[in-house]
Parts: sequence; structure tokens; C-alpha cells
Amino acid sequence: MATGVITITSITFSLLLLALQQSAGSLSHQVFDQFLQWRLNQLYFGFVIGMAFYALIILATVDPPFNPFLGATLALVLASVALYVLLLLI
Repeated sequence: MATGVITITSITFSLLLLALQQSAGSLSHQVFDQFLQWRLNQLYFGFVIGMAFYALIILATVDPPFNPFLGATLALVLASVALYVLLLLI
């Protein structure tokens, strides 16, 4: 799940930056700078990256005698929220 979220985040963010670069090329470089400076966009992107790190930490704690059921359930819920947040970021 962690690798999937990281892959989707990187693809979405690179496509988003490409679209912003195209609009900044026709308007000005302020469009790109303002997008990265908006607090809400920073919050969305930080949440998605934080969720990916949380999923990687949960993945590292899995061991045959220990199964982090609650942590994995929370990671699944957060992954669903992160995918919605990516849609808001676009």
C-alpha cells in the first residue's frame, strides 16, 4: 500500500507541476511560485507525504509474531483520505 501511495503521489504531483509550468510559461512564473506558497497546498502535500511515511513505518513493523492490525487499518483509512486530498490538490 505504501509503494502504491508513493507512486500515485509522484505521478500526480509531476503532472500537476507540468500543468503549472505550462500555465506559468504562458502567463508568468508567479503562477508556479504562488501555487507552492499557498498554505493549503502545502498542507495537502504534507499530509500525503506524511501518510506515505506512516504506511512505510507500519510496513517495517510487520513481523510473524506481531501483526499491527490497528495500524494497518488506520493506514488504509488514511490512504483513502490521501487519495481524496490528491484530488483536491489537482
